[in-house]
Amino acid sequence: MLVLWAVVGFMTLCLLIYLMVKDGRKDEGNSWAQKIITGLSGRKYNLFLPKQWEISEPTYVSNTSYDFMVENANGTAYIGCIVEDKRDFVSLDVYKEITERSLWEDEQKEIYFESVERSNERFWEVDYTTTFGGMNHHILYQVKESETQYVQLVAWTSISRFDDLKPPLETIMNSFSEVTPLSLKNTEKEQ
Repeated sequence: MLVLWAVVGFMTLCLLIYLMVKDGRKDEGNSWAQKIITGLSGRKYNLFLPKQWEISEPTYVSNTSYDFMVENANGTAYIGCIVEDKRDFVSLDVYKEITERSLWEDEQKEIYFESVERSNERFWEVDYTTTFGGMNHHILYQVKESETQYVQLVAWTSISRFDDLKPPLETIMNSFSEVTPLSLKNTEKEQ
């Protein structure tokens, strides 16, 4: 009887080890990490990125209006970030309206942002389809406020991949925060 209990115990231990290793391998490809990204402006930002996502090459980003871009490893999904100093605009609502009008001109159709409130944060969001580079894309677009800037986060992927990629795109975009240097925080308090 003692031998039977030893065999059962050993088999149970082996099964537990197998399940831990198997689960670890499964999560390895889907792991996320917080990254600090330095934009072309020199500002730093926090983003929560999946392991297979990376920061786009600066030469590619410098040919656009984005301060930084991230993309998945197979190049099928992207998120770009445009930042502008808050002091140059009356309010987030006005900034959103200017962005909206710019989209209307670029896309040749009326695109309206909807207000979203989540965890003490208010931002504007829209998703729509468009064609560029000869391909149909689905765009997820947010306009939000950071500590010193108004921010546009623009995610895009092919229409056929959007439903699968929307949850991680939203997670990445919702994790955005500005890393404000201590010296800038002290300067703003004095004003």
